[in-house]
Amino acid sequence: MRRHPELSHRTPSKLCTNRGKAMGREVVAGYFRDLGALTDGVPPEQIWNMDESGFQFEHNPIKVVCKKGTKALGSRVSSSRENVTIIGCASGAGTVLPPMFIVKGKTFKSLNSFNTADAPPHSVWTWQAKAWMEDSLGVEWLTKIFLPHCGPQRPQVLILDQHHSHEVYEMIMMAKRENIHMVALPPHTSHWLQPLDKGCFSALSRYYRSICSDFMASSRQQVVNKASFTRLFSHAWEKGMTPTNARSGFRVTEIVPFNPEAIPDLEVSHRLRLNKIDLVNFDPGDQGLFRQPDLDDAIFLGLCDVRY
Repeated sequence: MRRHPELSHRTPSKLCTNRGKAMGREVVAGYFRDLGALTDGVPPEQIWNMDESGFQFEHNPIKVVCKKGTKALGSRVSSSRENVTIIGCASGAGTVLPPMFIVKGKTFKSLNSFNTADAPPHSVWTWQAKAWMEDSLGVEWLTKIFLPHCGPQRPQVLILDQHHSHEVYEMIMMAKRENIHMVALPPHTSHWLQPLDKGCFSALSRYYRSICSDFMASSRQQVVNKASFTRLFSHAWEKGMTPTNARSGFRVTEIVPFNPEAIPDLEVSHRLRLNKIDLVNFDPGDQGLFRQPDLDDAIFLGLCDVRY
């Protein structure tokens, strides 16, 4: 290495096999080609990205400064691993929509211990047996969050991943009626192509860990639980989900401003080409098809304006 000062040893970040293979050059080029055709003439304030992320009461500790040679270093965290899923959405112009909170439970009583009043303005709270995003919640999010806040301008472009909860007939048809073009990201590519992942969510997670760590360190009696979670998360949301971070996410993924040469060569696999699904035999008007799990992915892709 001394003879090559331009080189250095680096530890690469983990990249699962599916993600590595999915970043095919043809897939990425096709995605940007189709996205460019769909967003041509559409202003940044009408181009959106929606994504979900989970937040546990047992947060990951932040880095601290200690003396060299310290063998054991601990940081107090909550003993509860309860998870709350957050659905976020932002536009290329930096507009951030209110979040949707999904908590674990089977009835509205699941919300009783949460201080919902501490949530960001106009937030929506709901529940699911495992606090996961599921089919009906995609429709609820579109109805209660996106449509009331996206504005009257049309068309709108909504970029989202191919999570099964987005593959709902009612949600897709509602979007089409409202002149909202849904764009499905190629599978396993959100680590590079999802604006929220590249911008807001990384900052949101970092601030959440920092705020929870400071809260726990302030007193031995303090603990992250249902009563305190909303206030702590709202502080992180205010710091992480900023217009600047939202615009940065769209800029880094080269959607706004649009740049089809976005992804570096090192991130693109030359060895795999993902073929588009042949949907000629599917009838979008047949709601019965949407009751067959093995066809959900294919039908969803067929109904989206851009699909892979």
